[in-house]
Parts: sequence; structure tokens; C-alpha cells
Amino acid sequence: MNFQNLNNEVWHSLNSTGTIGTGYKSIVLGIDDSTDTKFHIFKDEFGNFHFAIEVSNETNSKKVIDPKVNGLDVAVKRYLIGAKVQRNFIDIRCNIIGYITEFTKVTKDICTEIIIHGKSPLIAVNETINKWITFWDNQNNRLLTEEEQIGLICELDVLYNLSIYNPEKAISSWVGPFEERHDFIFSNFSIEVKGTRSASRKHTINGIDQLMSFPGKELLFVSFLVSRSVEVEAVTLPSALDKIHAILQDRPELIVRFNEILSNTGYSPLNAEDYDSFKYLLFDRQCYWINQSFPCLTRNSISTPLIDRISSIRYDISLDGMKGIDIKDSELSQFMD
Repeated sequence: MNFQNLNNEVWHSLNSTGTIGTGYKSIVLGIDDSTDTKFHIFKDEFGNFHFAIEVSNETNSKKVIDPKVNGLDVAVKRYLIGAKVQRNFIDIRCNIIGYITEFTKVTKDICTEIIIHGKSPLIAVNETINKWITFWDNQNNRLLTEEEQIGLICELDVLYNLSIYNPEKAISSWVGPFEERHDFIFSNFSIEVKGTRSASRKHTINGIDQLMSFPGKELLFVSFLVSRSVEVEAVTLPSALDKIHAILQDRPELIVRFNEILSNTGYSPLNAEDYDSFKYLLFDRQCYWINQSFPCLTRNSISTPLIDRISSIRYDISLDGMKGIDIKDSELSQFMD
């Protein structure tokens, strides 16, 4: 069976008459319906669903990640599947039927990593489970609005550029999803990120404190012009996330931390295919250090009696005609040190 055609109905159609002693009746997953592979899905006698990948007897079970989340178990097991002798498998098991949609996505993601990208089963399973640990028990089926997607994509672009210099500090600094004053906060500077689909460089500022620097810290304002696009270099939310995961691929603990932060944005990997239809071109990124010549309202610019009577402020700024610097030329590395 073509693994890309796997869906919830396929799991429920599986033959469940097999047992651990007599062997299990499986459906083989591959790139098409005729390819013979070592990827099996089956339903056991207890009603649990399995995705089993045949591996060598030398596979170290201690290197397989145990996600320790409800409804998902991963281990190395020996099964009798379509053969007269037991063989070794990395066994991914879903034991709560309410998670079958998530399990389907995990199975297809692992197949993609092995079949399409050529990764080994152990690496593919561990990387995919790492990406899903945070989202598995905290699913949000609401699609982010276009405005939310654009804001998140712009933040991820900045995060990517920061991670080139120091991924650990970059991930630790990303506080935008927690509704902090600024999107990134370091020991000696912070960053506020804005994207606009306007033809002009016009941004909406939410609150009197959003463009006010913290004591002893510099504040960098990063402005993106964004447009819907079908060009090859257009970015989607999943592709922006893939770039981050790629740069963190050798740091599984940072991937987990990154996904924990990401989960606070309302993003769910279950909606990845829906997000792929929203493609954006990020162009003319410009950075501005907030100083006296930068257009903004702060508490210091409004009299104390007046500010005490204002409950909230929302205003627009225009940066047209103001010269900035590209994010890659903003000397971020020296500020991160």
C-alpha cells in the first residue's frame, strides 16, 4: 500500500485475528502498492494499532526514544509477521483509539523520512518522535489566521538567522509565543519582529510598552514586507519549521524545547497540509535599532497624569524612507556573545 494513502479507515479495516504466538496479519507500506518493504501496520488481539519497521538484530533498543506520553509507545520488539520465524522490529504502538489521527500522521512522517529522504529507521523514528512529543497530548485543530501565520513565519525567519550563530541561545531567547513585551530577549538586547502585507512599510504597534526597551538593553526592530506568492522560494509555515528542525537536527534536546515553545503559538502539525496552501514571499527584511529618531510612543513621551487614564494604546508607524540594515548585516553574533 502507498503509505501516503494511509488514513484512519485503513487502521480500522485491519485483520485483528492474529496473536503474539500465531503471528499478525499486516498491511505493507511502501512508495506504491506493489513495492515489498519492511514496513508493516497491524492490529493486535488487544485492539492496539502498530507500525512495525523490520530492523537488524543488532539494533540497540536503548537508543530508541520512549516518548512517555499517553497512548504512544516505542520499543524494539520481536514479532511473527508474514513469516515462519520471529524478526526484530522497531514497534510504534498506539493504544488509545482517540489518538489514531495523530498516529496516522506520525506513521506517514516516519515513512517519508525513510523512503523519501533515505534516513535509517532508528534516526527517522527518533527524530519524528522528538518532533511530536510536545504536540501529541496537546492538539489544537484551529488553523492559525493568515495574520498569525505571517507573524509566526517572520519570527521563525529571525530565529533561523539567530540559530546560525548560537542555536541554544536563540531558542532560549524566543519568548514571543508567551506574549512577552518583545519576541526575543537576550542578556543585553531584545528584538521585536513585525511583518506586513501592505505595499508600504507600515506596522501596527500594540501597546505603549511594545517599543520600549528594557533597562540596560538595546532594542532591535525587524521589519518584513510579505506577499502571497507561488514562486519557488515562497515560504510556508511547515517549510519555515523544517529549516529550524534541520539546523537543530543534532540537538534533540533543543528540538524538544523548540516544539514546547512552538506549541504555545497554537500551531499543530496535524494541520501541516492545510498550511502548505498558504505561501508567502518574505522580501526586503530591514532592521532598525530603536532610538530617538525611530517613530514610536512610549511612557516617557506621554505625561504621567495622561498615561494613568489610558487603558490601552494601538497605533500604526510608517518606516517608508527610513534606511535600515539587512538582518544578516546587523552584527547579531556579537550581541549574542
